[in-house]
Amino acid sequence: MVPDPGSSVRITVYDLAGRVVRTLVDDDLPGGNYVATWHGRDDRGRQMTSGVYFYRLEIGDYRVERKMVMLK
Repeated sequence: MVPDPGSSVRITVYDLAGRVVRTLVDDDLPGGNYVATWHGRDDRGRQMTSGVYFYRLEIGDYRVERKMVMLK
């Protein structure tokens, strides 16, 4: 949930080495609920391998990182 209108929102997917794989969202969004889906491709459109990835959600000054597993 984006709490404030015009909040800067970024969702980035990283590999185990900490390299950016894909930026899903990088925009100022009005307050509300949103859904972002990663289809297992990098920023160039290449299919990534199954494995462990991390994502970082940033909304204004709030940041959280979580682990996820992609299975084919």
